[in-house]
Amino acid sequence: MLCRTIGILIVCVVYLCEAADPVLTPQTLNDSVQNTADSNSNIVWSDIPKGQTYNTDATYDDGGMGPLFDFARNFINTVFSGGFPYDFIVDVKDGNFEITRDYMQVLSLFGGYAAAIVIGFLFIIIFTIVGCCFCCCRCCGNCGGKMLQKSSPSAGCRRKVYSVILLVLVVFTGVGCICIYVSNDRMTTAIDKFDVTVGNNLDDVDLFLNNTVTQVKHLLENDLNFTFDVLFRDLDNVDVLVGIPVRDQFDQSAGINSIFTQVGNLQTDVNTVISNFDTVDNDLTNLKSNFTSFKTELDNWILDYESTRSGCTTSQTAGVCATFVDGNNLSPPFDPNNIDISSAKTEIDNVRSQDMSSLVQTAKDEFNGIPERVKNDSATAIQDMKTTVNNYKGEITPIINTIENFQTDASGSLNIEDIKKTVTEYSDLAKPYDKYRWYGGVGLTSIVLLVVLLEFLGLAFGVCGSSSDTLPTERSCLSNAGGNMLMAAVGFIFIFSWLLMFLTTLTFIIGAPVEKFLCEPLSEPELETIQKLIDNFGLLGNGNESFLGKTLLNDPNVDLKIGTVLKDCGEGKTAYTAFKLKYMSGFNLSIIQNYKSQLDIDNKLNGFSVDFSTIEVAPASLKDNMQNFKDSITNMNFSSYTEELNKNVTGDDLTAFITALTAAINAASTSDFKTNMTTHRDDLITIRDGSFANTVASKNTLSSSMSSLETSVGGIPAKIDTLLASLNTTQEFLNTNGSTVLTNVLRDFVLRVFTITDALVNRAISGLENDVAKCTPVYNLYQSVVVIGFCKYVIDAFNGFWFCIGWCIFFFVPSTIFSVKLAKHFRRMKQLDMYDATLPTKNGDQWASGSNKVGHSDKF
Repeated sequence: MLCRTIGILIVCVVYLCEAADPVLTPQTLNDSVQNTADSNSNIVWSDIPKGQTYNTDATYDDGGMGPLFDFARNFINTVFSGGFPYDFIVDVKDGNFEITRDYMQVLSLFGGYAAAIVIGFLFIIIFTIVGCCFCCCRCCGNCGGKMLQKSSPSAGCRRKVYSVILLVLVVFTGVGCICIYVSNDRMTTAIDKFDVTVGNNLDDVDLFLNNTVTQVKHLLENDLNFTFDVLFRDLDNVDVLVGIPVRDQFDQSAGINSIFTQVGNLQTDVNTVISNFDTVDNDLTNLKSNFTSFKTELDNWILDYESTRSGCTTSQTAGVCATFVDGNNLSPPFDPNNIDISSAKTEIDNVRSQDMSSLVQTAKDEFNGIPERVKNDSATAIQDMKTTVNNYKGEITPIINTIENFQTDASGSLNIEDIKKTVTEYSDLAKPYDKYRWYGGVGLTSIVLLVVLLEFLGLAFGVCGSSSDTLPTERSCLSNAGGNMLMAAVGFIFIFSWLLMFLTTLTFIIGAPVEKFLCEPLSEPELETIQKLIDNFGLLGNGNESFLGKTLLNDPNVDLKIGTVLKDCGEGKTAYTAFKLKYMSGFNLSIIQNYKSQLDIDNKLNGFSVDFSTIEVAPASLKDNMQNFKDSITNMNFSSYTEELNKNVTGDDLTAFITALTAAINAASTSDFKTNMTTHRDDLITIRDGSFANTVASKNTLSSSMSSLETSVGGIPAKIDTLLASLNTTQEFLNTNGSTVLTNVLRDFVLRVFTITDALVNRAISGLENDVAKCTPVYNLYQSVVVIGFCKYVIDAFNGFWFCIGWCIFFFVPSTIFSVKLAKHFRRMKQLDMYDATLPTKNGDQWASGSNKVGHSDKF
């Protein structure tokens, strides 16, 4: 019993110390750029680095001059109402233009422009002539030159109206003057900022190249390495990801663990049976021992008793000899030796010695070792796949090298520092000349400002210093000064207007076509006009080939247009999308997209081969042990055992025999016979109370333990038959369906691996198309230098400059008229013009009377 208990404890310890299943190691993965992958290999990518911040902000601030520039641009569009003369250029290029036939086309295109120039030169001539004539006329006392103002009842009202009109004209002219100065200053600002703007943009291009390399490396180096780290982790944990699912599939399909549990439960039944059998064996041994003692004593007593009884005579016993029962009637019909369990004992001892629990544990360990078997048997295939993956990484490296070489080549060909130095030198060279231009612009502004100030001050002095009650000859000095200022303004207008108009016309001749035919096409979102000229005129190579495609991608058939590139870059698209780098040699992402064919993962993983037929979940030793146990309990004949145990220990009832013997003794007369019989009776009572009682007790105990043993073995043979059949079926399932289960599990593992690699592909494609190397600096370079720096700052300001001068000249004409008229109302007259009216008196004297038309005073 002690040995069996120790064995059970050892089995329990084995179960408790059973090796745990392997787990995914490590559970999560991280890298230096914060990419993470969980136990299901779901990858959370870190943000693609933004790179260094660009210096240039390609935004344009018109400084509040937008309406002026739009006004000038609208004027240019009016004079060039025919739009860009693309068809005209094509006809001239192809020799299809004849002036005598197509003159109307020329007029429609350039008629407004020519008319504006003609008007400008006519104004120069006519206004100069008018000024000379006006000057001569005034010198002759005409054209308002005579210091006489005709009397009129509406003179006061006219003066007010003229003042208001002139004030409005002065305001408009003053606004034009301010705009002349601002436009002139903006041109200088553009030149001053040009070298800085170009330098910042070139620095941004350099930063763009650096950021591109950094981002591509992050995407195709860091992310690629992390993806393969996740892949290698899963391959290294094939026992967890394939072995355990295979084992679980076996268990679900064949119920192996359930069978092991049933066999384990059978061990409990076995232990119970063995325990009961040991009890029966001990009880039987004890019974045999007691029965032997009892039978020996009884046999000896019968011999003695029969010897005495045979000496009985009638005379001695007074005829009672016949009353003494035959002692042989007590001979036992029961014999415990008829209960033979020796063969069963031998089988059970064999079962006990083999320990079914350890056999079950061995089979269970064999089954639970499937993950390790999968890992060991697939080691070669896993290593081959790792080698293939590392080789595949070598095919990605050229893409990174292409970008780095592109950066090196671009930096070498551009030589940004030399370009910046050259731009700065030319800018420094231009700035002194621009200073003189600025001085000239300020001089022209000063001329206009002089006229505006004279008109404004003259108007202010005249209005403040005049009164409707004051005689023209008595106007105040303030009013007279105002009138003189107005005439001075008129004089300056006639003196400088030809010069202003000449400069206006000259700058218009230059600025208008530059705006219309250069800046307007350059400012188109997709440069449609420029692209048409490039394509149809072969300005950049053969018109049938793509210049950018040939230059950047070495493929003239790639339809890569400047306008489209700039538009895409302006929208913040990546260089991969904008420059169509998918056509670039060495940057073909098909290597990444077609990774399945490159890695051949499916075939390699499906090439795993694991031999499950050698796994013994039903070892012969276990089945033999179970069969032996079944045979041992089957060979026990409990019916014969019970039949034997139901027999009496003595033939006749021993107590009744003693009672009858006592009665016979009592009936016998006193004699030696009676004394001997009395002694025999007392000996028999001693046997009854001694060995007989022990034998009966042992027999009853054996009967009880035998009954328990019979109960404990009930149903066990059938259970063993069922378990043996299940074990055989399970073993057959492993032998025949192992490869099928492995294939099904490998299919899920392949999908897991594809999920990992698909995550990289999607990351790479999405990153290159949406996040990596956004070519905004390219757009900023074009916008800052060409569109903003040249067209908006220089050309808009240049056009605003001549437009404002023209604006002022336009208002000079009416202001000249009203200045002359108002001067008549503000200046002090030398003569009075009166009609049928009595002159007002001064100091009681009459100035004029009667019908005289003209009064004269010697005081004036």
